[in-house]
Amino acid sequence: MVPLALALSRAYERRADRFALEITKNPAAFVSAMRRLGAQNLAEAHPSRVVQWLFYSHPPLGERIAAAQQFKV
Repeated sequence: MVPLALALSRAYERRADRFALEITKNPAAFVSAMRRLGAQNLAEAHPSRVVQWLFYSHPPLGERIAAAQQFKV
């Protein structure tokens, strides 16, 4: 059940990221914050799908940054 709960959590986090981008209309600040958090926490930007599925409660950094860069203001 844990992988399913993590998948649900990642979906919620994607929605939260989208909401933040819609409210702030500042994808550059979002990308900057994600990069700083990733560096601070030594996060892997592009983990394997298996690792994501088993361990990640948030979308991987690379996915979050890519989504922010594609966001249309």
